[in-house]
Amino acid sequence: MRKTVLVTGGAGFIGSHVCKALAKDGFMPITFDDLVHGHRDNVRWGPLEVGDRRDPEAVRGAFTIWNPIAGVHMAG
Repeated sequence: MRKTVLVTGGAGFIGSHVCKALAKDGFMPITFDDLVHGHRDNVRWGPLEVGDRRDPEAVRGAFTIWNPIAGVHMAG
């Protein structure tokens, strides 16, 4: 099983490139995005969790489900 990394804003332009680089290095990027500015089509290298980074319950839920080893904050 690959180690997961939660990427807030991973459906945006820069965040999606971070996800691509993580996947290339053997990680599973978990995109956490509310899709207000990001795009579902940018999520190609791992699963998408739709949620608002300002919602503690949504963030906690993603951490509980995916158990990431790290987080990368790319949301605006």
